[in-house]
Amino acid sequence: MTSFSPTGLPRAIPSVAEAGALLTRCRRVLSTFEDVQAADSRFRERVAETYTSRREALLKEELLKLPLDSLRQVSESRLVLGGLDRAGIDSVGALLGYTFHQLTALDKVGPAIAESTLAAAARLADARREHVDARIDSESARGNGWPVVSALQRCVALGDTLTDSTRGLELMVNELGAGVEPLRYLGSRVRRFASGATRRTQAAEAAARVEAVLRRAEAAGLLEALDAATTVIAATPPPRQSVLDDFERRAAEYQSLLGEIVGLAIDANAAHGYLPEHEVDKVERQKLVIDELRTHLRVYQVFGARFALQFKRVILGDEMGTGKTLQAIAAMAHLQATGKSHFLVICPTTVLINWQREIEAHSLLRSHLVHGELRKSAERVWIDQGGVAITTFTTARSLTVPREVRVAMLVVDEAHYVKNPHAKRSQNVREWTNRVDRVLFLTGTPMENRVEEFRNLVEYLQPAIAQRVTGLDGAGGARSFRRAVAPVYLRRNQEDVLPELPDEIRTDAWEPLGNTQTAAYRRAVLDGKFAEMRQVAYTAGAPKDSNKLRRLREIVQESFEDGRKVLVYSYYREVLDIVRQDLELAFGKAPINARVLGPLNGSVPAGARQRLADEFTRTRGPAALVAQIEAGGTGLNLQAASVVVLCEPQLKPSAEEQAIARARRMGQVRRVTVHRLLTTESVDERLVEILREKQNEFDLYARHSDTADRYAAAKDTSEAQLRALLISDERHRVRQWADK
Repeated sequence: MTSFSPTGLPRAIPSVAEAGALLTRCRRVLSTFEDVQAADSRFRERVAETYTSRREALLKEELLKLPLDSLRQVSESRLVLGGLDRAGIDSVGALLGYTFHQLTALDKVGPAIAESTLAAAARLADARREHVDARIDSESARGNGWPVVSALQRCVALGDTLTDSTRGLELMVNELGAGVEPLRYLGSRVRRFASGATRRTQAAEAAARVEAVLRRAEAAGLLEALDAATTVIAATPPPRQSVLDDFERRAAEYQSLLGEIVGLAIDANAAHGYLPEHEVDKVERQKLVIDELRTHLRVYQVFGARFALQFKRVILGDEMGTGKTLQAIAAMAHLQATGKSHFLVICPTTVLINWQREIEAHSLLRSHLVHGELRKSAERVWIDQGGVAITTFTTARSLTVPREVRVAMLVVDEAHYVKNPHAKRSQNVREWTNRVDRVLFLTGTPMENRVEEFRNLVEYLQPAIAQRVTGLDGAGGARSFRRAVAPVYLRRNQEDVLPELPDEIRTDAWEPLGNTQTAAYRRAVLDGKFAEMRQVAYTAGAPKDSNKLRRLREIVQESFEDGRKVLVYSYYREVLDIVRQDLELAFGKAPINARVLGPLNGSVPAGARQRLADEFTRTRGPAALVAQIEAGGTGLNLQAASVVVLCEPQLKPSAEEQAIARARRMGQVRRVTVHRLLTTESVDERLVEILREKQNEFDLYARHSDTADRYAAAKDTSEAQLRALLISDERHRVRQWADK
């Protein structure tokens, strides 16, 4: 019997053996997928169990500290506690350690007292449970949070094998599942003989489809991903220190997954930016396809991406450190998953590389850096292949994109740069906002007290809303303002939406050297001048040409506008002098009128150092303290600062840790954000790799131990060797440049 393919050509019906082998393979793939899903569920259940156990242990500790008299706050009737006091039950936690029968056995504690006090204690425990801070940071991960981190690592490792394959696997399984039953007829001689010609033909066609699905799955790497997942499931958990290192490097992923599994609560109104309820309903109904993402989104980030998609032309004004870039990437990834192909990001030169790295790290989107000497060729590739073109405010005007190329979304980062509609870069952006239907402006600068600037930005997006915005909207406060401009503006603050994150957020900002700096850098490398190599991003050429200084100003300005104080560290005094002069010039006058203190360096006596620190702490309003990392990194309490900027990576992990610890210590009430400024195609790239290795060793032997200082000192004795290695590597690279 012969069946026919869709082309009309005859297709041989597989033999019993062939059909049986195909059915066996199909079932094996389906069974493996089910095993992987079951393992993922087990891993997630283990995370939930360990998290619940830790939360209950922390709750118990809290209740043991809660006086018994606290029960009166939650009881509607008068409680008689004298008998409990005499029995030595002095806290709510202690009371909950007793059963009803144990309490009634005590002197002068009858059934009514036992019942009413236990009920009140249970109500109080329930009320406190949701407010227990059971988040995991680097400190708790090494202590009572370790079981949670260990369980999370299994989920993360399994997820790593399937990140790019989830949607493909689901489609494959659905198609294979539909082919199992028809294949059973061909794999059995009895059924094959008993079935009619039509049934045999249908079975043959199903066999052909199954073969095609398996071929496509193999070509797409789906079967390889399943094999990798089963290997992870069967593997012995990695060593404890390896897990802790991975947790610290990828804390955001771990925390996001933890929030997804256990439903870490954040205030819904805060997550929604205090938008009106009817606007929130519209956003929640907006679908978000995440097939093209490589990372987990937090709940508020999902809302932000949906907001951008739902209202099409909007400003996302989330506070620095909340992941505006990721939300923009998620919106573009959704559009690509639904058939769109071309996207454009316009941003300052200083964040071009950051954008490219973020896109590649978090999505399947292709990125094209349309800037510099190769911008025209990069533009042509983007036009032909699609993906995300990343360019600057200046280069945006020279793009020659045919009208038939439909840009699905325009993202403008640091959108406050175009607040002046008469500036050239603003006009460049205007041309693109007029051309593209979906436009997303990103800015961490709060708009509530900048109504005129806000109105100018909204004019690009939704002119009708811009016309009705007045100063009165801002006068009512941040929440009132956000409700008034709801369809176009969304802003969330760190404290409102990141309760699960550690108290420290670290960000590496990579900046390119300018032409003058590149030439100076190459000379310093060939001359073996290590200190000059490390400082050239600040010292070569005019300050206005320094990308690191520009990025530093942006960080400091955004921090000032968010009411934060800033610590700026460098190893080099010349860099500190340049930085202080630059910050004073930028922010020491109206309208900001910031205090720029320092430089606090090794020549400043100890008493004077403390006076500087005290002056910094007492300063009301924006303030920055510029300090040499060896001098400002030890012995001072600088918790008035919640933003730390490292002007260059340090040779000693201990130096960075101690410097950051000046801000992140008891008395700090805000999350500490750390920015490390790095230079691409320079010694910084190799140094960061070596630093990571040294940091792992430092953590393994020293951090959280009494031997930390001795070990750090021992490791630091190899600095001369490290400098020699770095100079040698950079000479080799610079000579390769010269040979090209």
